[in-house]
Amino acid sequence: MTHNQFSSGLESANLVVTSDPVHQAWSAIEKQKQINPNAEPTLCNVTQESNLTIIAFGTPLGSLLEEEGLVSSSALKADNFTDFEFLGTKSNKSFSINQAAIKLFRANYDELNRKKTKLIELSKTSLVIITGRSMGGSVATLFTLWLLKGLDLLKTKRPLCITFGSPLVGDEHLRQCVLQFTTWKSCFLHVASNQDPTPKHFLTRNTSGAYKPFGTFLLCSSSGCACSEDPDLILEQLVTTNSQSAQNQDPNIEFRYGQALEDLKHKALCKSSSQSIERERDPLQASIVTQLLAIGVLAQVAEFQCILMII
Repeated sequence: MTHNQFSSGLESANLVVTSDPVHQAWSAIEKQKQINPNAEPTLCNVTQESNLTIIAFGTPLGSLLEEEGLVSSSALKADNFTDFEFLGTKSNKSFSINQAAIKLFRANYDELNRKKTKLIELSKTSLVIITGRSMGGSVATLFTLWLLKGLDLLKTKRPLCITFGSPLVGDEHLRQCVLQFTTWKSCFLHVASNQDPTPKHFLTRNTSGAYKPFGTFLLCSSSGCACSEDPDLILEQLVTTNSQSAQNQDPNIEFRYGQALEDLKHKALCKSSSQSIERERDPLQASIVTQLLAIGVLAQVAEFQCILMII
């Protein structure tokens, strides 16, 4: 990786946490919970403002206790579910999706289909944000892929999917299928904190290591944040931060992303989100250390001194 790639990861992260969409998305999730805090969460709610439509996906109780494995598209087809067959290619005819996420999707299919029809029309004049926390975010990701298939992006505004602390939704074949649509990957932003065990929930329990991320990940810690689109780097960082953090290991305990985003926004605006690096250090080394510090991978001086000796 180049110096520019590492630097842009930090710069992009600061732009994200100081922009409106990520905060608007989280606010919609919070409002969804406030509608009836004692009731079991509904799967999704739509809110509309002047030129903005947000559909927020909730996390039904027990959804993280559902099947942790992957189900193949060929198995879904055999079960008469073909709504994601359009993703298949000649080189990737079959791909796999998180079983818990697709189960929720199918259980709410009629409602989601009605909302998709409505959003296709709204996207002609309104920015559409699809968001969700935990497993709700995983379903939001699938819904966004489904919605994108029905949109003419030359005539409509491109939707933005923003998830918070959500498990990964598919395997390497699914990632490759999404990448064939060159404009689609920029529609996905996944926010994950090193203190939230939920994004790596199925990673730690799935021994095959089959899950692969796609889209942009905003990886956060109390020290700062960084953006990355590299699937292998994202996986490595998710696993590393999970092993380093012993806090909040119950995925059903909600991490407070709202407060974390406000703190990161304040740091970015004050230009204090990066650590001090000696001027004489090689720029590439400095960028690597700064980014690793920002996402909480390197918490102690001794740890990143060892890395510098290897680079």
